[in-house]
Amino acid sequence: MRDERVWRCAECHRQHRAELAAAQWAGMPAANWLAGVAGPGKHDVVIAWGSKPEQPELLPCGVRWHAVRMAGHIGKPVLDRLLSDGASVGPVLRAGRTGALYWLLPVEVDARARWAQLPVRLLTSSSYLAAPSPDSHAHEPAGWVHWPEVTGTLTSPELLATAIERELYAGASR
Repeated sequence: MRDERVWRCAECHRQHRAELAAAQWAGMPAANWLAGVAGPGKHDVVIAWGSKPEQPELLPCGVRWHAVRMAGHIGKPVLDRLLSDGASVGPVLRAGRTGALYWLLPVEVDARARWAQLPVRLLTSSSYLAAPSPDSHAHEPAGWVHWPEVTGTLTSPELLATAIERELYAGASR
């Protein structure tokens, strides 16, 4: 059945599409969903995580999600604010040695333009993310600082970009 609602803004429409996309993965175990980007090697990743969930596995970006890397001193306040505002936030990974945060976002065709003006690095189809199992509670060498309740939830790029800009502006005025 076709959804006949009239969307008043593009962000509302994107949010609705993101919720529908997350719903298709809702019943899948988080480790299976995350490892699914590894294609034929996904079973090897899930098996490896079964014996050592804290051991990072290389996952290709640009398949189901892009990742945006940012310094922890920017990313942590952004995460705290979004969560306190009740925003729908997807998985966020913290690198153990550097403290950088990696946010998983929906794949966008022209994503580079959005992130070029911000102090972040976009990881797309030519990049890999070293990630432990979503079931791991370890924080070294890497760990998940946020995992959404609904598997498949990804952070809205617009929401994240706006939150980063606000944090940078707030930091400059302090």
